[in-house]
Order: sequence, then structure tokens, then C-alpha cells
Amino acid sequence: SGVQSRIRVDKCFGSLPRPATWWTAQLEPLFEITNHWCFGQEAHYVVVPRPLARKQLLQPLSADARLERVRSNITRFRSLPRLGLCPDNDMILAVVGYSPFLKEQWIDIAHCDQVMTTSGAYDFLLQKGVRIPDYHVECDPREHKVAFIRNSQPHTHFHLASQCHPKMFANLVSRRRQVTMWHSFTDDDAKRQAALITELEKVQQGMIAGRTNAGIVSISVGRALGFKNFHLFGMDCCYSETGEIWAGPHTGVKHKMVRVVCEGKEYWTSELMLESTDDFFRSVLVMPGVTFTIHGDGLLAARMRIYKRDQQLALSPEWWQPVGFTRRKAA
Repeated sequence: SGVQSRIRVDKCFGSLPRPATWWTAQLEPLFEITNHWCFGQEAHYVVVPRPLARKQLLQPLSADARLERVRSNITRFRSLPRLGLCPDNDMILAVVGYSPFLKEQWIDIAHCDQVMTTSGAYDFLLQKGVRIPDYHVECDPREHKVAFIRNSQPHTHFHLASQCHPKMFANLVSRRRQVTMWHSFTDDDAKRQAALITELEKVQQGMIAGRTNAGIVSISVGRALGFKNFHLFGMDCCYSETGEIWAGPHTGVKHKMVRVVCEGKEYWTSELMLESTDDFFRSVLVMPGVTFTIHGDGLLAARMRIYKRDQQLALSPEWWQPVGFTRRKAA
């Protein structure tokens, strides 16, 4: 048996009303609900955490399970359109991640022509009332990511990787949202993944490299949609001085933070975020004919400043230095 807790939720999410039955469906995968009642716009729940439920939701897929997921989703959602290459356009696309600094940067998003969100940035912008995102991208196969599309709006076009959890597809399709499926590959299993797509798809499909976070992947999706001018928000690759990982609620596991110095300024970051900056500079920045504006003063922006004056240094491991720990030697 577990310890009982009490949860109170507001049935009106900003301007988006949610009945108690909807909140019950969100809570049941993680908790055993022993009692609940409503009072005005509030719903109250007495719950007991389900053993290992959260751990299971966050568990990564094995290579074989990932292939089976892709096979199942392609078969089940075959009628969905696939991501193709669109003609180039001159519009500015805001790609919005969910770093804690999004809380300072979001106001400038209104100046962009189109908006593409990832992760919790979708709900963040809905709550701020700036605008409803034009696009939302998800690529993580784990079930907890389904929470990020719970407030989906008809205006938004959702671009989901074929490895995403089937509940994400089913949720959006049942609500008649605009959904496009695309295919990703990972370096450790690229041959089998490409072979499976070739086997299952009647028309030849391009594949997008799976990166260290959805923000980096979203740039590739945006390029396929014809965008060349990207403004990056909430993609700082670092954390706040108070230890915030995200701009708001998130269902994922907090990252193990490390302290680094770049251009004379210290940052909290993680090995994952440092790898994300590598992804950007070695895979995304080299896209021909594409321009980037990085908003904020985070670690990614600092590395870009180095790149503009010394590309060799920016592309070497020495662009940052550790603070209080020893840099891991390359294998």
C-alpha cells in the first residue's frame, strides 16, 4: 500500500475548460484514485501512487520495441499524411523549446510569421495567450509525452514521429486534429529502421535524424516545410541559476546538472544539453541557405558568438571548460 495524497486541479485550464472526467483520465495511469469530489471550478482527488507507474512511463524503448512501435503505428494510422518536402518560403519560423528562459523570451515570439513548439512550450504559449502555435513536433516514443498534446487546438498542425506513443496519435485523430506522420532514424539502428520504412511505405519516404532533443529535430521538420529563417526561443541548452530545468510543469526526469564556463560566464547545464549544442553546430547549422537567430543569452547563444569569430574553436571540445569536475575523455 502507498501513502495517500490529495490533489486539487482547476477544471478551467486558462480558457480551456476540462471536466472532472478528463482530469480523472490523466491521473489514473499514475495514481489509484480512492475518492474524488467537485467544488465549483475545482476537482479534488485522494490518490495513492501506483507502484513503478512513473518509472514505466519514462522507460526508454529497446531497439526492437522501437521497430515494432513504428510498424504498428504505420499500419494503424496509414491514412495520415506523411511529411514531404515543401517549396522554400521567406517566412520567419519561431522554433520554441521549453527551457526556463522561455519565461523571459516569449513576448518576442509574436513578431515571427509562424510558430512551431515542442514539449511543454505548447501549453506555455496557450496560457500566455500570445498565439496558438501553427505547428507542434513530437519525436519521443515514451508514453508520458502524451501529456504535451492534451490541450490540442484545431489550428495547430501536429507533426509526430512514427515512433511516438500510439496514444498520442489516437488522441489527436479522435479529436480530428491536423496530424502528419514522419520517420526518424538513430545512428545505432539506422539500417534496420530505414529497411522497415522501405518495407511498409508504398511511396519512398525521407527520414530525419533523431537528435538529443525535440527542438533540434524540429528545425529539420521546419526545413522540410520550406522554412529557411529560424528564430530559436527557449533553446538555451542551459538551466537557471536556481536549478530550474524547464519553463513550467514537465513529466520527464530532471537532468543531472554540471557547471561549465564559456566566454567568461558560468552556466548550469548537463551532458545531454552539451550534446545538443554539438547536434546544432555539426548537423543543423551547416544546412545550406538557412539562417538562425538565437534569442536569449544562454549557452547555445554563447557558442554561436564564438563561432562567428573562431569557427575552429567553436567546433572543438575546448569551447567550454568544466567547473569543479574533470572533463570526460573521448573514447
